[in-house]
Amino acid sequence: MKKRKIQVTVILLIAAVTLLFSSFGRQLDIEERVLCHAMGVDYEDGEYKVSLQVFKTQGMGSDTPLDVSQSNIQTVNCSGRTIRDAIESCQYQLGREVFLGHLQIICFSKNVDFSSPEELFSFAIKDKNVFLGVELCMAENTAEELMNVQLTRGTMSSENFTQVIKMGVKNEITVECRLIDLLSCIRSPQYVAMPVISIKEPQGDFSDGKEGSAQEEKSAEQQEPLLEIKKTALIKNGTVLEEYLSHADASGCQWLTGKAEQYYDIIDYHGSPMDVRITSDGHSLKLDSENGRLVCRLKLTVLAHTALDIRDEKSSDEVAGLVEKRLEEDITGVWNKAVSENKTDIFGVWRLFRHKYPKSYLKYADRLDDVLSSIELKTDITCLVS
Repeated sequence: MKKRKIQVTVILLIAAVTLLFSSFGRQLDIEERVLCHAMGVDYEDGEYKVSLQVFKTQGMGSDTPLDVSQSNIQTVNCSGRTIRDAIESCQYQLGREVFLGHLQIICFSKNVDFSSPEELFSFAIKDKNVFLGVELCMAENTAEELMNVQLTRGTMSSENFTQVIKMGVKNEITVECRLIDLLSCIRSPQYVAMPVISIKEPQGDFSDGKEGSAQEEKSAEQQEPLLEIKKTALIKNGTVLEEYLSHADASGCQWLTGKAEQYYDIIDYHGSPMDVRITSDGHSLKLDSENGRLVCRLKLTVLAHTALDIRDEKSSDEVAGLVEKRLEEDITGVWNKAVSENKTDIFGVWRLFRHKYPKSYLKYADRLDDVLSSIELKTDITCLVS
C-alpha cells in the first residue's frame, strides 16, 4: 500500500512538471519567439508608437550564430491605441511572439501621459515574465530615435543604455527610475524623477590634409554615436515639467534621500583645484513640528578623502568647510527647485508626513502640494577629513 502511494506521488509530480514546461499543453519553441531587450514609447495623434529592439541571433557577414562585431539587434516599429496593442502589431509583423522576459529598459518621449501607470503599464503587469526592476528613462527628442541609434559596443544595444544610467547614478549626475517606482504611484501621490538620455554624435575632423587616405576613412567609419545624460526630468501627476534637474541637483537629491555612496568633486583650495572623494558615513531624515510649522531635518555625515596629505587641524577644518558648503548648496538647491518652486516631492517627504501625522495627512490630502511646499528644510552636515 505504501509502495502504491509512492508510485502515485511520483506520477503526479512528473505530470505537474510536464504540464509546467509545456505551458498548459502549449509547447514553447524558442523559434516562435523574438527576444525584446529595449523598448521605446512615443505618443502621437492619440496613438502609442512603440519601437522594439529585438535580438538577432545571426550577424551580417558571419557564419557563427552570433557576430560580436555587429549590432546584433533590429528595431521594429508599430502603433496602437495602447502599448499592448502596439506590441501585438509588432508580433503580427514579425510572425513571432514578442518575449519581454529579457526587457532591460523602457524609454519614453516627454509627451507620454504617466498619470495612469496601471493602464500605461498593463502590458507589463499582466506579463509575469517582465522584471519590475526594468530601468526607465526619457529621450531628449523621441524614443524612436534613441532606439534606432546604432551602437556596436557590447552584444546588445540595451546594455549600453543601462550601463550609462548605472554609471550616471553611481557618479550622482542623475537618479534611478525603475518600473516599480512608477507602479508604486498607483493610488498614491506621483512625484517622479527620470533620467533623460540624449545622443551625442561623433565630432572631429579625421582628415589631416591627405585626401583619400584609407586609414582615415576607416577611422571615421569606426566612430559611432555616444549616449549621455545631461539632465533629469521631473514628473508630477503624469506630466513632465518644463524644468529639469542639473547634475548638481541630482547629486543633492541623492544626498538628501540617503542613496549617495560616493561623490567626486573639485574644490578650490587656496586658489588651486583639489580633487576630493566624498563618501557617506551617516544619514537621517526626519519630519517634526516646530511652532506650528513642519520642519524637515536632514542630518548628514560624510568623509572627505583628499589627494593631498592633510594632517594639521586647520587645513582639515578648511577642507571640511568647503565640502560642507558644496553639499549644502546642492541639497538646498534641489529642494528649492523641486519642492518650493515646482511642488514636486521626489524625496519621499510625503511618506514621512503620512506616517507621523496620519490624521493631518488625510485632512490635507487634497492640498498636499501646498503643505509640502510650506515645509522648511534644515540641514546639519558634518564633514570629516581622512
